[in-house]
Amino acid sequence: MQGLASTTEVAGPGTRIIWVVSRALLKHETFTVPANLSVAQRRATLTLMIRRWAPFQAAGHAVSWAGPQACVYAWDEDKVAAAIAAAGLDRAKCTIVPETFLRAPAADGVRLVACIDGVEGQVWSNAMLLATRWWARPPSAAEWSGFIRVARLGPVRADLGRPDVSNVAFMDAPWALRRDLLADALTLLDTPQYRAAAVALALAVPVFLGAKLTAMASTTADLQVEVNRLLAASEPVRAQRDATLANLDAADRMLALEPFPSQFDALAQAFALLNGQNVKIIDWTYDTGVIEMSIEGDGDLEATRFIELFEQDPLFAEVSARTLAQSRSLRLKFNLSQPAGGRA
Repeated sequence: MQGLASTTEVAGPGTRIIWVVSRALLKHETFTVPANLSVAQRRATLTLMIRRWAPFQAAGHAVSWAGPQACVYAWDEDKVAAAIAAAGLDRAKCTIVPETFLRAPAADGVRLVACIDGVEGQVWSNAMLLATRWWARPPSAAEWSGFIRVARLGPVRADLGRPDVSNVAFMDAPWALRRDLLADALTLLDTPQYRAAAVALALAVPVFLGAKLTAMASTTADLQVEVNRLLAASEPVRAQRDATLANLDAADRMLALEPFPSQFDALAQAFALLNGQNVKIIDWTYDTGVIEMSIEGDGDLEATRFIELFEQDPLFAEVSARTLAQSRSLRLKFNLSQPAGGRA
């Protein structure tokens, strides 16, 4: 398990390693893809959406599907790979699993779950994890209310009070994890008895092919014609794929120019922090990761109290404040950051 402070290895079947990434190191988002796409098209579309959303240079991810909806956890692949290497393990033999996917899921409602590091707030509907947020410590009532409100959950009541922190045990296997047939086959080959069977099968294949070679010789020409036909038919698809990848590279280069969280996320979190403080935001300016805003209250505002309020949130750093012409107004200035704890 990889946490903020240390790592612990958990062995899987054979020589396979299940590398559990702490919720503190993950980003979460729920995506909806067009329902009329095939399974392969849905996965390809989701991959493009994740590349545009994930705030990492190289993003690894795991997916839980519910129809056209996808619950996605993403991580910094470079940092995870470095931690695996530091533990003396082979990244190719590790299956990376988000911590949440190993804890028993819920059906409906909200809950607050103790994690390897901190706690995770969760909103569930029809066994689908719609929204989550991680805190280093149990959130205040105002922070919880802000999480529920910003999530925009529709049928889920926004006035639900903060639940108690629950300890949800780890399961023997992930309840949701995107897998493919090749990954499953490689996992089986790590188990000695399956590896022995695969070797026996591999030795039998040449014998079988030798016996069939004469019978197949007469059909070689027909097969070549069919191969040529398939190559010609797939040419437009392959050309479209090359064009899509080129467009994706261009989009990735543009997105890399803006490493900071969006103004919308920052403003939403600022509203959540100021909820219950009897103040209102008068103005707001943004310049390359630096935000300044003015707030006004009914009484005198203490700059220290609001500096401490914003500094406790990992999204904001280097917070400063100064009193304006009247003591009931403050001018706050802070930088946006992307802490290891994540915010999604």
